[in-house]
Amino acid sequence: MIDNPTNIVLGSLRYKGSSNTNLFIDLPLEQTEKEIVEFDRNVDLSLQQVFDDERQSSTIFRPVTKYSFIFKNEYTGSTTYVPYRNNLYYTNAINNAISYATNPNTPWEGYPQYSEFDFIRVDNNVVGYTQPPNNHVTFINKSASTYNWTHYMSYAYDNDYTKPLFAIDSETTASWFWAASDGIPFTITSGSDDNANYITFKCPMKHGLLTGEFVELPFNYNGETIFQVNGLGDDGFGSEEYIFKIYNVGFTGTTFQNGTASTFKRIINKSNSGETMSEYYVRKHKILTNSECALLIKAGFEQNIFESKSKFEKDIITPNNTNRVSVKEGNQSYTLSFNCDIDIKPLRDNQNRPISELYFTTLWKGYFGLTLGNSGLKQGYEFLVIADHGNADYAINADGSPNTAHSLNPVPVILVTNDKNCHLEDGILADVAPTILRRLGIAAPIEMTGQSLV
Repeated sequence: MIDNPTNIVLGSLRYKGSSNTNLFIDLPLEQTEKEIVEFDRNVDLSLQQVFDDERQSSTIFRPVTKYSFIFKNEYTGSTTYVPYRNNLYYTNAINNAISYATNPNTPWEGYPQYSEFDFIRVDNNVVGYTQPPNNHVTFINKSASTYNWTHYMSYAYDNDYTKPLFAIDSETTASWFWAASDGIPFTITSGSDDNANYITFKCPMKHGLLTGEFVELPFNYNGETIFQVNGLGDDGFGSEEYIFKIYNVGFTGTTFQNGTASTFKRIINKSNSGETMSEYYVRKHKILTNSECALLIKAGFEQNIFESKSKFEKDIITPNNTNRVSVKEGNQSYTLSFNCDIDIKPLRDNQNRPISELYFTTLWKGYFGLTLGNSGLKQGYEFLVIADHGNADYAINADGSPNTAHSLNPVPVILVTNDKNCHLEDGILADVAPTILRRLGIAAPIEMTGQSLV
């Protein structure tokens, strides 16, 4: 193709009466054009960029995290429950051993061992506790990482504004009860009756305030409910996160007196309080995985910053006369992953947005050893469940109302105990009291005609 073609026009065609003349055009033999040839091109790619692009476009994940289990054991006490008593980190072993020599019901004092709290239990071979005879539980090795804790993946899907909350101040024992939407609780620790320069508010959790911002209080002073924050903290380390102050401009009356407790809401701009007031709620989570999906392993030789604490327990000062090493605290770190895919594409968060955060949720399982929830079995208690009559054979009267009268139907008796040699017998109502007395080791008086059901 010629970019600039040359047109030749005959003279007779250009002007009437003109003659035609032969014209010669010199064309040099130089190639100024070439055919475009398509060919494969080599392109340098960044694998890091490729991986990042794929990750950003992906909606399916298998998240991984690391746990550094930082734990200080302060759960001390005493027990007579044999499997537990024999496996404490003892704190008064000599005196307990002396008393135990003459009284086998002597409680032994100490700390529960670290295995009661660790992410992976390693006490699978303790005779009389995790192994027969009289073992507390039948230990399954493959379940060692699930006895104390259960791990899940979750995401926030909704807000609970009415969630009842409770907090207590460990220093003053002051307590608060409030609903989530009320804001952040506080107690006035230096009020107008102190005649100080500031009114000081102490919160049981981080208040999230900055100097110069404002707080809205649920009560008013001369019609004013919004006050500016003029200071944070006191002389204590880190107190600026829990204590805030407003100027005492000469407040009188009881509004800002010492001990006044309530809640506040944070406001950034007082002139636009409607849009700059913080919203308070509890995020509600949905579980995305089940407990079998979690894969917990020790993080190689990695440990946290604290030292483990252990000691040798001599057999002559243990209740079961066994030499062993007891561990009070450990310092192992762990890697947690999940062996199932999580597709986040259809999920929406608590603000109805595509989710951008996943949470590792770890729950205290609460049925093994010390972690037996609120059950008294871990303290050696027993429970006898009984009713004075049953009427399941005639529960509804002819008119449809419930029948609350006695009938001939027997009632069950349930004894919850760690004593595996207990067997309940059938009996009558008069046998209940003698049964309780026998379990307490107290002789029944001759006035009782019933017999123990155990």
